[in-house]
Amino acid sequence: MSQRNPQKQLQDAMIVETLLAHFDFYKVHQVMHILDWAWGNAHENQSPTLTQLQDEARRLLESVIASPRLYSKSCGGFCVARGGDGHITLSFVLEECSTSDFVD
Repeated sequence: MSQRNPQKQLQDAMIVETLLAHFDFYKVHQVMHILDWAWGNAHENQSPTLTQLQDEARRLLESVIASPRLYSKSCGGFCVARGGDGHITLSFVLEECSTSDFVD
């Protein structure tokens, strides 16, 4: 197994940190609280903390960035997507509609 280029690792880490620093996790947290939106597992079903939101966003970002063939990944309302131009987008989705919903 080959190791990744240290310069590329640093660049990837900077992308993750920049997106996390500019994303409004507080707004997401407020919306989830207002909507009573909870994340559940076998032991609990509650709204995530700000730290849990940030950790999940980081996990998704790192996953998409580390895998050039992976163009998007989503979980818990978060979506990370790599555009055709290579830019990475972090979003929190409340509602979505696609032409694929209407085409057989």
